[in-house]
Amino acid sequence: SPRLTDAEYRQWATTFADAWSFLQDHDPHLANIVRAHLTTIVPAPSEPLTHSKTMAAGASLGVIGFNENRDPTRLLSQIAFGIRKDMALALRTEMPEIYPEEGMHTPVYPPSREGYGIAAHLQDDTFINVGLARFYHSLLQSGDSKLRDYYELSFARWYTESRQNLDAWKQSGYGQDRNAWLPNSLGNELYALKHTFDSISEAVRQTVATNARDRHANWRLRTIIPDPQAIIYLRDVWTSGRDCPYITVPGTLNQSNEAYIHIGQRTRYVLAEVKVKEPALFAGVTVGSYDPKLFGEPTPGDIAFANDNIAEARRYFTASIRQRGSNTDAWAGLALTFEHEHSPAAEVFTQQPELAAALYATIGDATIDPENIAAWLAPSRVAKLCLGA
Repeated sequence: SPRLTDAEYRQWATTFADAWSFLQDHDPHLANIVRAHLTTIVPAPSEPLTHSKTMAAGASLGVIGFNENRDPTRLLSQIAFGIRKDMALALRTEMPEIYPEEGMHTPVYPPSREGYGIAAHLQDDTFINVGLARFYHSLLQSGDSKLRDYYELSFARWYTESRQNLDAWKQSGYGQDRNAWLPNSLGNELYALKHTFDSISEAVRQTVATNARDRHANWRLRTIIPDPQAIIYLRDVWTSGRDCPYITVPGTLNQSNEAYIHIGQRTRYVLAEVKVKEPALFAGVTVGSYDPKLFGEPTPGDIAFANDNIAEARRYFTASIRQRGSNTDAWAGLALTFEHEHSPAAEVFTQQPELAAALYATIGDATIDPENIAAWLAPSRVAKLCLGA
């Protein structure tokens, strides 16, 4: 695998030293866990913020790796993630009886209850995300005011995702059927943080809610596959000029890991985070002046959305779909531009974007506005997909 150059290693070592010093001052509890639990830390070559990675070696507990070597606060986030991931692996090794059998399925992506995923993934995600929420809560309480807005946003994000994960885990009934102490313990950890979350500003809550909707739309678009025969039937009805019928569309699930992995940190959230954490850097992005090594390749639609120019973002995502109807990221972006609307198209885009995308691709007419497809589908309420594991 790629190795750091000498210059990159020196930069990483400096960044890590700054991060470690900060952690000991602001979250001594986590610092003590890191000191007691980890044996080896492996620096990896840096990648854009959209590809932030923390690696834990399942066969070698106490070994974790990071690909952040520029920013101490982002490196701290990777440390917090890595230590919880490694602890989750250790828990699975020491107490296998509390984990589900291989292949057991449970609802995995709230608020979409139609989806299914491996129950162990959901259990690990809850464990990790609660740890991240606790970490940022500690930073909020530390009195460090320079990055308070960033800490507040990060805390609200991980608290929200932890709450979603835990609720879905409990809905699965798995924790009740087996040893319930772990979900109950994690629930108690979250409850202790609720007062802080309740005091978070509405603007921050909205940013976090937008990220949740973005992840939700991406998950549905990459995971739920509407029945092809039903889509062909709807295409024929559309081309005949009739109204959409009342119909329940069966669906199947994409069980590949790709569908799961792609609901990670999205470009649009990275831009929202940088807008809060580093306003000057974000200002450069809005005028096209940025380092691709830091941001990857955000689209003009992503930048417009992050800059609150919803109309411009919608035009870009619509044009991208017309150029390539299978552009999943563009469909998710287009769906997001409807999040505050109350229209037939908005109902479909926010609840079932995969259905609009499938019908649009099957019709195959680039002159059609995707919004018209979504609005046409709305009266039938075809959102209730009948999914099988």
